[in-house]
Amino acid sequence: MGNEDLGDSLRASLGQGVSAWNKDHVDLLRQGVPAWNEWRIYHLDTQPNLSGANLSGMDLTGIDLHEAGIVQSDLSGVCLKGANLFRAALKASLCKDAIFTRADLHEADLCLADLTGARLDYADFKRTDLSFTKLNNADLSGADLGRAFLLRADLTGANLRYASLKFADLANANFTGADLRDTNLEGARFHGTNLSKADLTGARVYGVAVWDIVVDQDTTQMDLIISPEHEPTTTVDNLEVAQFMYVLLKNERIRDVVDQAIRKIKSSGKMAR
Repeated sequence: MGNEDLGDSLRASLGQGVSAWNKDHVDLLRQGVPAWNEWRIYHLDTQPNLSGANLSGMDLTGIDLHEAGIVQSDLSGVCLKGANLFRAALKASLCKDAIFTRADLHEADLCLADLTGARLDYADFKRTDLSFTKLNNADLSGADLGRAFLLRADLTGANLRYASLKFADLANANFTGADLRDTNLEGARFHGTNLSKADLTGARVYGVAVWDIVVDQDTTQMDLIISPEHEPTTTVDNLEVAQFMYVLLKNERIRDVVDQAIRKIKSSGKMAR
């Protein structure tokens, strides 16, 4: 079963288990951001429940939705610029074309959410669960996805230029046609990751783990930086070579084995002559 089919199956199975939204919370939200944020200041122990609500098209710029329940809600076209969504539960929510520019989403649950075409530039996704999330053609430029989970996420055509994916788990994610130029991929895990037609020019790939990736003749792997930050820049033009070079440089025993093998090859060549 492909990533998309499996994700759709999981979304369907989630359906009946979601509790309905709290009408009072939704009504308060519709009064506007100032009223909502003031209410949250005086009700710190109350967890907002907006799960399943239709909030499409609302302007919620700067709203405080930290730890809110927004599971399977309709957030299509919502403006959440600079919003606080720390540890919010947005599982399987519809967020097509929503605006999350500079929003705080770290440690949030966006598993199975649909963020197709969303603006997520400079947003904070550190340690966020984006497994099975649809991020097709999304703008993630400058976003911080450090240690985020993107297992089987679909980032086809996404813009991740200048984004940070340090130590992110990208297993079986689909980056077909994605713009990964100048991204920080230090320590990221690529296992079965699809990088067909992706552009990784200038990406920092120091310490990456690369296994069974999918690349094609249109995958661009130029000037991949294999040195850590604050050290002189060393580059290669292949992601798997980058992993090998990292292991070689960091493991003295392996380096010795390679040196011995080279000496043996040279010695054999001399004997043959």
